[in-house]
Amino acid sequence: MAKKALVLKKTTNHSVATLRNNFNSLKTPFPVVGAVEYAQSGKADMSALRAENERVSRENLALRESLNKVKCQGCGVSSSKAEEHQPSLHRLQVENDKLKEELEKVYNVLANAMGKPVTQIPSFSPGHVSLLSMPEEKISFQGTRGSSIDLNIALGNSKSPPSPNQFNGIQEKDISPMIETAVSAVPELLKLLQIDYPFWFKSRIDGRYVIDNCVYDWKYPKVNTSKNVLARMESSKVSGLVRMSATRLVEMFLDSMYGKLHVLSPLVAPREFFFLRYCLQLDPQSWVIMDVSYDCFKEYTSPYRCWRLPSGCMIQDLHNGKSKARHDQPSKSVPLMVTWVENVVADDESLNHPLYSELVRSHQAYGAKRWVVTLQRMCERIKYSMGPRTTPSHGPEGGRMKIMRLSQRMVKNFFAILSMPDEPEFPNLSEGNSSDIRISIRKSNEEGHPGMFVCAATSLWLPQSLQTLFNFFNDGRLRAQWDVLSNGNQTNEIAQIRVGTHPGNCISLIQPFIPHEQKTLILQESCIDSLGALVVYAPIHSSDINSAINSEENKTNIQILPSGILISVDGRSDNGTGASSSTATTTKSVGSLVTVVYQLLACEDLTPQKLQKEPVANLTALIRTTAQKIQTALGCSGSD
Repeated sequence: MAKKALVLKKTTNHSVATLRNNFNSLKTPFPVVGAVEYAQSGKADMSALRAENERVSRENLALRESLNKVKCQGCGVSSSKAEEHQPSLHRLQVENDKLKEELEKVYNVLANAMGKPVTQIPSFSPGHVSLLSMPEEKISFQGTRGSSIDLNIALGNSKSPPSPNQFNGIQEKDISPMIETAVSAVPELLKLLQIDYPFWFKSRIDGRYVIDNCVYDWKYPKVNTSKNVLARMESSKVSGLVRMSATRLVEMFLDSMYGKLHVLSPLVAPREFFFLRYCLQLDPQSWVIMDVSYDCFKEYTSPYRCWRLPSGCMIQDLHNGKSKARHDQPSKSVPLMVTWVENVVADDESLNHPLYSELVRSHQAYGAKRWVVTLQRMCERIKYSMGPRTTPSHGPEGGRMKIMRLSQRMVKNFFAILSMPDEPEFPNLSEGNSSDIRISIRKSNEEGHPGMFVCAATSLWLPQSLQTLFNFFNDGRLRAQWDVLSNGNQTNEIAQIRVGTHPGNCISLIQPFIPHEQKTLILQESCIDSLGALVVYAPIHSSDINSAINSEENKTNIQILPSGILISVDGRSDNGTGASSSTATTTKSVGSLVTVVYQLLACEDLTPQKLQKEPVANLTALIRTTAQKIQTALGCSGSD
């Protein structure tokens, strides 16, 4: 103790006595009471801290249990097991790096081709990406069903081409060459769209643009895509105004990579393409949609007889982007300038009927003008479908839209039956039929209406203008002169919905004066443009019409068996509708091509062996009689 005191003394320079006296001087009542209070307060604080610690521990345990239950929304794996998936995460990171390298190559190719740097596409989170949030450049690799162009050119989109045995989908090794093919084709299309000379010159015959093959082949040499030396190149270029929101029109194109196109006659072979579609926004007011064929069959023989060279359109907003703001008001949409270039190598002339040879050669069957005219009419129909009523309605506004959807379904079903084979599918049922009548048998598995249906079509040339023929077929007072099913009686139009600026572009509900059939109505849609017209109709029971109007859902179980009349310019002359831009005088007679199409239910059994000759014979006689009545009514019985 003395030693400790000595050490303390040395440290503080005070004696032990001094320290003792100082300590004793602190022994007063007040410091003792304060110490007790402090001790009691500290004990209470420690208890509170201990309780808080226990509460935090319980919350921590609850959070840990909740965390163990959390799963990744993308893969469904528990986050607590993330360590177990590190190899997979590493593999995904490696794949992501490879994709970034491929994307960088695309940018380099595009920059070299266009002569300017390209802004990189921003990243997006997984899930559906709408047009308003999507990158400005898009290459379509997978087909999805969108708003197809199906009123004059029937464009059927599919998730796979019609030969699945030959095409097994896109392989990883194909992605890079597909991207390079699409990107490298864009500058070629831009040249054809933006420049006339030296690629294009105006024909002295009809004033349309014709490509200079020598200049084009020298500038853009191509590998021969057809083994047939008779394959021909079809090139055309047309501009026109389309009223539609620019972004919406672009969105409608981003829907497919396989297309099947056919004009409105079974006597013209449909054209099928497997193509890449590339969308590029050049500036805030201009877009380019480019299509180019791609050899996806490699070592196999392609089933397609047409090859699409870089084709497509340029969409220019004429009001500096104001059309985007009117996306929800199509009735007030501002015009877009659409310039279309169609560039195709075709090997299908032998498949077309001679009656339509001039129509195909004049590029009015599948050319650029067909695309622009179809776009104009399609966008006009959309505008009228979303705009205000133009005629009195006999029901709620929702019923009007449902009738339009029902009519659209009818027209699409009608287009689907136009692809008829050259040779009869069932020769034993077609014996004795004239070669000018096409017969096909189709199966239907529609809900509540399965069966085998017989379809028949014939085409004839008439020395009448397109407008004259359309007025004739669209006049209810004259229907008895050609429609055998009307039994010689007039019809009464009880409702009409306008779908275009032309008064003949409409959907009608027609009541035929047929004894014992007072509950049967005719749903009809008619439309006309500068290249053709159609009148499609189907008998529908009045109860089905009421069901379609009053139902809260879109009725798809209503059986529709459409028939119709198709009218087309003949490709030889101006038919008085503005279909041709020719300023030259022609000595050829004015005429049009008319196709009559009928179908009926042959049997409700899906077994082909159940088919009998009688339905085929009846339909053949019906269509032949209709063609004769049309010629007689128009005073041209001697027409070929």
